[in-house]
Amino acid sequence: MTRLAFIALLAAACGQVSVTPPDAAPDAAPAALTAIAPASGIVTTMVTVTGDHLGATKGSVTFDGFAGTIVSWADTTIVVAVPDIKPQMADVVVTTASGLALTGQQFQVVLPPRAYTHNQANDPMTTLDTISVLTFDPTAKTLTQLGTNVTTGMPQPFFGGCSHSLVINEATRRLFVGGQNGVGVFDIDPVTGALSPVPGSPFTVSMLPVGTLWAVEVNDDGTKLWAAGGLLYQFDVAADGSLTPVTGSPFADVGSTAADVIVLSNTGQFLYANSETNQFSAFSTAAMTALTGAPYSQGFFTFYIARRPTTEQLYLTGLGKVSVWQPDAATGVPTQITGSPFAIGLSEANGMTFTPDGNHAYVIDQGSSNRLAELSIDATGKPTPLTGSPNAIVTPPATINGACTAMSSDGTVLAVAGESPSVALMSIGADGTATPITGSPFTYMAAAATSGFAITF
Repeated sequence: MTRLAFIALLAAACGQVSVTPPDAAPDAAPAALTAIAPASGIVTTMVTVTGDHLGATKGSVTFDGFAGTIVSWADTTIVVAVPDIKPQMADVVVTTASGLALTGQQFQVVLPPRAYTHNQANDPMTTLDTISVLTFDPTAKTLTQLGTNVTTGMPQPFFGGCSHSLVINEATRRLFVGGQNGVGVFDIDPVTGALSPVPGSPFTVSMLPVGTLWAVEVNDDGTKLWAAGGLLYQFDVAADGSLTPVTGSPFADVGSTAADVIVLSNTGQFLYANSETNQFSAFSTAAMTALTGAPYSQGFFTFYIARRPTTEQLYLTGLGKVSVWQPDAATGVPTQITGSPFAIGLSEANGMTFTPDGNHAYVIDQGSSNRLAELSIDATGKPTPLTGSPNAIVTPPATINGACTAMSSDGTVLAVAGESPSVALMSIGADGTATPITGSPFTYMAAAATSGFAITF
């Protein structure tokens, strides 16, 4: 027996705690991921993953199963480029050279920050519609046109104002735009935000009684599209972006001859269609059958319909008022809330948008070139103008003939597209007030009215 072993045995016999021999190896600390930065970004973003005991030999990093490009690898730090995947919250998995898979971190893949405007008949050679792409700088809060206008491939439609004629589906990285004889479909480049038409675009439709598909709407996963133009159209969207009319399309509208703004319920079960009249329609999307009681009377002339993001409440804007409707969760049938419609201080209330939490809303005045109503929305859905509302969209003496509105994903920037070729940006305060951003409005190359607008920031 060695001397050290004898001492240990004697200590145990005396009731003392045993000691570890000096030549024994301590337990190794477990490998783990501790942080990821930044937490969100576009495809190709350089992400720094930090952790413990990742090893000196390079392993692999995946984002929802797609391999990122390793730029550098060390025992505590990895730098990796985000692979080409669609916008989503992606699980990040680091696999060490020894085969150990480490989890617990996520990365939000987003589209590049851009604004898209649908412009009527701006191609001087073909008189076809165009789309302008504007790059948003989140630090300077400026907009700059990216390249030249992109043709939709469709003739000039006959509308202006905000008809919701352009929508973006982030899940599929696609832009959809209505036109005089169909729907254009474009892929959005995940790095530049540039547009390229999918094969076969634009997709024409038959039986178009009024000549224009004013409005389009797409479900969350980008597999179904609805369009309004006197009749209501429904399409299946294939994986390659091509459109196929569903059986029975087009469907008759009810109570109006030309629905020009449509919106889906949050669940996607119901479609609500507004026309420039004093009533609106509602349908079950399963069979495009009218809901009980449709059409529903507003009691005043309306331009636009919007959905509150946190509830199923509907808001219709028109001549100085906003009406608020609460659909039944099971049937989708809407009923006006108590006190509706509400005066909001505008002569011709048009485009409307909300902060992501649904607690504030903003409505432009088509009857004035420079006014915006700022509204607080309570739990019942009632809108109340903030102190000082309506406010100027841009700092006088500049003006903007507002048409469409859009809110940034974090609720801090409001964008207003004018019927003239310009976009105004406003900063949203914690109390909901909107303040014009220095340098706004920002102009782009176009010559006619804007009828659709969407942003990805």
